[in-house]
Amino acid sequence: MGALLRGLGVDLPVVQAGMGGGLAGHQLAAAASAAGGLGTIGFLPPDALRSEIAAARRLTDRPLAVNLLLPFARRGHFEAASEADVVVTFWGSPKRQTSKLWIHQCGTVEEALFRERIRRLHCMVRPER
Repeated sequence: MGALLRGLGVDLPVVQAGMGGGLAGHQLAAAASAAGGLGTIGFLPPDALRSEIAAARRLTDRPLAVNLLLPFARRGHFEAASEADVVVTFWGSPKRQTSKLWIHQCGTVEEALFRERIRRLHCMVRPER
């Protein structure tokens, strides 16, 4: 994942959690990106995602991501997320719906290895608490 992020222009191997419901908005995402990580805007309706991405772009020129929850994401979400540099998906069976860099968040190492082998996509694993 480090080489992938470095290629994107991210200095640190840190991907800020894309917590939905407005918790991970443009201010947090822009701050994480400006600090050298990959800031992530959480799941919101498509128009709100577009607004949050634009607001984050006014605060930083560093790479930004959008997190989409697959059971709830529709075409409009993917279209809005395409305005970010990276689309992060979670919770479900991933299927490419973006031409952007795509990272799928997995619950276990086994799932990540399976997804990378079968779907040839980049995966990250949530640490256990």
